[in-house]
Amino acid sequence: MRRSSADNLPMRIREEVTTQATPEQAWAMLCDPARHGSWNLRITATEIYGSGEPGFGMRYRVSYDLSGRSSQFDAEITEFSPPTRLAAKLVERATGDGAHMDRYMVESYDVSQHGGRTRVVHQVDIHAPGINIFLRALIWLIMHAGRSTGQTYMEKFAQLVEAAGREGSAGSRPAAIA
Repeated sequence: MRRSSADNLPMRIREEVTTQATPEQAWAMLCDPARHGSWNLRITATEIYGSGEPGFGMRYRVSYDLSGRSSQFDAEITEFSPPTRLAAKLVERATGDGAHMDRYMVESYDVSQHGGRTRVVHQVDIHAPGINIFLRALIWLIMHAGRSTGQTYMEKFAQLVEAAGREGSAGSRPAAIA
């Protein structure tokens, strides 16, 4: 099959949510990768390397269950601007056959305040050479025209951060893995 140059462009997934939580409350939950699995149920494990607080250069490994297949990514926080922007690059770990060595994602969260509410924009740019333009179009169509089957990740995030704000526990952080 002949490949198009569009097959090598990143795929973008974007979702935003508005919450009653403050930007600082949202940031407290977003800035710690160990907490992402509480709203993203595809995350099956997160290992933080080192013992420092979240920040620029923090490294961690995250495991996902994607379509029944387990994938592991080595990640590093590449942008850290409290309480407005967090970005990380996640590089897929090679499988036994080395098939996924060139796949990676850039995941970001942008936090802003509008009219007394906080807006959080989550964006993932997936760099996966070899996903052809027809499959990309199908994925786009499903994401934009498909029916919701329940709460989205960011809706779950908003629910959790609002509950944490009411309980005053948004700043607590699980221990790091050394």
